[in-house]
Amino acid sequence: MARASPWRSSTVTNARLLPPNATPLERAVADSTATPLEPSALRTLWSADHCPAPLLPYLAWAMSVDGWAFAQTDAQRRQLVRESLALHRRKGTPWAVKRALDIIGFDNPRLDEHPAGAHWAEFDLAVVVEDRPLDDAAVADALRMVALFKAERSHLRRFQAIQRVRGPLYVATASCLGETIRVMPYQPRDLQLPRLPFTVGAAITLVEVVHIRPRTRSYDGTAHYNGTHAFG
Repeated sequence: MARASPWRSSTVTNARLLPPNATPLERAVADSTATPLEPSALRTLWSADHCPAPLLPYLAWAMSVDGWAFAQTDAQRRQLVRESLALHRRKGTPWAVKRALDIIGFDNPRLDEHPAGAHWAEFDLAVVVEDRPLDDAAVADALRMVALFKAERSHLRRFQAIQRVRGPLYVATASCLGETIRVMPYQPRDLQLPRLPFTVGAAITLVEVVHIRPRTRSYDGTAHYNGTHAFG
């Protein structure tokens, strides 16, 4: 069954609760600070889930909620009020630091109590921010939240903030196949022959022919023989 809203259309002013001898100033102050609140809402003032939003800061003050100024939404503020006692019991522990950061929107905080090469009282911290801006103000809020819930002897050596944004990813692909044939008229081109070496050669061949023939003799009838030589 739905819970009836503590707010109603008709305004119940605080002037009705004033005594008859109230001064005009008291009645004016009561009228200016009137709250349209049903008396039945008084039962929900100590409930983090059902306390009216305008009165939630008073509930946080009454329960001494730390880190109220760093909460961004109504749900985060109500969660801080809801877990205020548990955070106070374990304040100064790694669990309190991580849980406080998780409540105000820094998801999956990782705290390294003994990082390599650090002093025994130093620690490292890494947080993830999803679907919200990660600016200098958000980082400053996280550092102040850590300072509220860490042990006084501990010192933050390194702080890492990772921003993660979720959204649809559209992937498309297209394949185009085709062949282009271009027919163009024949265009003669100048032929360029490579340079070849030109060699000139000359040769002289001398041939000498010597004919040796036997001597011929003719007899004209005048030749005579002296017994030793023949003369003619």
